[in-house]
Amino acid sequence: MKALGDRTPQLRLCTATNARHSSFGRIALALFLVALSASSRAFEPGRPPPSKTLSWTITFASHATIPRISYLNQTPEQAVHHLLGVLGIPPEYSITVDTTRLKLANPAVITFNANNVTLLQALARVADQVHADLLIKPGSIVLQPQ
Repeated sequence: MKALGDRTPQLRLCTATNARHSSFGRIALALFLVALSASSRAFEPGRPPPSKTLSWTITFASHATIPRISYLNQTPEQAVHHLLGVLGIPPEYSITVDTTRLKLANPAVITFNANNVTLLQALARVADQVHADLLIKPGSIVLQPQ
């Protein structure tokens, strides 16, 4: 009877140790799978595209943050295309920026470096360098000559 009593605590200890290792393995696997699935997904909207009102356009442009911008002698069209591309948001969930009204006699170039700027701040810097105004419409921003 004494021999049976000696094995029982060892068996429980062994089972508790396996349970701890098993739980740790499950948690580690779950975290790995979550990290893997999060890194493989790009922009995934949770709802239909927004109604593009003037208020929504201003809010979007003033909150969409670009971590780093470094432009050296780029055209306004290249700069705007890059700004919208960096955001990585599909067009139906983003704004459009129209540069077609910029018919400049001298080709303008954009040169600036910035960190953590909003889309609106970056567009304002582009507009300053090409002497343009920003015309904000529902769902779009237009750069037009001053």
